[in-house]
Amino acid sequence: MILLLDAVLFSTIVGLVTGGKLRRLGSVTLRGEKLLLAVLVLQLSLVRLPLGGYLPESVLVYGAWMLPALVLVSTLFLNRRTPGFTVALIGVGLNIIVVSLNGGMPVQGASMASVPTRFGAFLDASWLHIPIEPSTRLAVLADILPVPGPAWHRGLVSLGDVLLVAGVAFFVFLTMHMPEPEGAETSTA
Repeated sequence: MILLLDAVLFSTIVGLVTGGKLRRLGSVTLRGEKLLLAVLVLQLSLVRLPLGGYLPESVLVYGAWMLPALVLVSTLFLNRRTPGFTVALIGVGLNIIVVSLNGGMPVQGASMASVPTRFGAFLDASWLHIPIEPSTRLAVLADILPVPGPAWHRGLVSLGDVLLVAGVAFFVFLTMHMPEPEGAETSTA
């Protein structure tokens, strides 16, 4: 998700400009952090793989996307006192709810006009995304929010995605501004 990378980069720059220290990010230890990293890499890469022709879509949505998402929720819950993680937890939870209720992430076709690809081609290439229909449940939580920018950057995101990204940005910024632990060196970084 390019929006997540944008948020990390932006919050890091703002953190540095406002006097935050990058080294503080390296000093944070999270419960389940190795599992969290592995799950994020797995989930982000699985969504991009053309697996639709090899496995039933229900297996892909509920196995390849839902199981890593549930592990992510568990890890975020374990670290809910970490700045920004409660917001990220709510965002991932909203995405899980809408995907569970609809058998995939609904996408608003009218909003696809802002994305530099044909709506049908996008849906054909994705085993996670489905078109919004009159029977779609909680369509307000679907991928309906256009992301502006150059053609390579545009896309659609959900409210859950926005909260996840905001939580990560808060984490980066606030962690960079945490007080130095006692006895830590005070060089600039």
